[in-house]
Amino acid sequence: MIKAYEESGNISEVARVFRTTRKTVRKVVRQWEERGEAGLKPLSRRPKRSPRRTSAAVEALIIADRKKTGFGRDRVARILHERGVEVKPSNVRYVLKRYKLTAKYKRSRYRSRNRFYDFESLYPLSHFQVDLKEVYDAATLSEETLRWARKLNIPPYQWTAIDVKTRLRFLSYSSEKTFTNGLLFMLTLIYFLRSFGVEHEITLQTDNGEEFGGKSVEKLEYLNR
Repeated sequence: MIKAYEESGNISEVARVFRTTRKTVRKVVRQWEERGEAGLKPLSRRPKRSPRRTSAAVEALIIADRKKTGFGRDRVARILHERGVEVKPSNVRYVLKRYKLTAKYKRSRYRSRNRFYDFESLYPLSHFQVDLKEVYDAATLSEETLRWARKLNIPPYQWTAIDVKTRLRFLSYSSEKTFTNGLLFMLTLIYFLRSFGVEHEITLQTDNGEEFGGKSVEKLEYLNR
């Protein structure tokens, strides 16, 4: 564009050739005359003032907590909120990105990793996977082990609740595989957590087993209530 202008000296003709406006041609020519080749490089679009930007003091707290704990945006925001510092997870994300403190996701070498939960937003002891396992498993235990288990009267059923966030697990045992025992196990888990001051909502995820309602619409509605 500069070369065409130097040859013709006509701004309107240069604008027509390059299919642009005369204002754009004047701007390019002015920048060329003022700063030479450096004036043709893209200029920063960063605003001179950012009144809504996170303060330097809060940024320092975010960076310190990130380096100390390694937590993501939601947990860092939650920790600061508990200290009385009001900051949104989105602001934490911008600060971590600005200072290049974002976590790198490593792909599994052997298989693709499917993430079924948003671990950043999950609160500890809020989402449990509940399941039932038969202790007397002939496929994994020897005959001698099974014989001793029956002799010692070890309950044949193990109820497990695993916290998705922390992987903490709670176990109970029963002699029968019934809906009543499944309900009692889940209620015991809830009451146990409540007794320690856990007040947030608790989600219990189960499979379609008969001990968790199965295909019974009434039992499933009862459990959801």
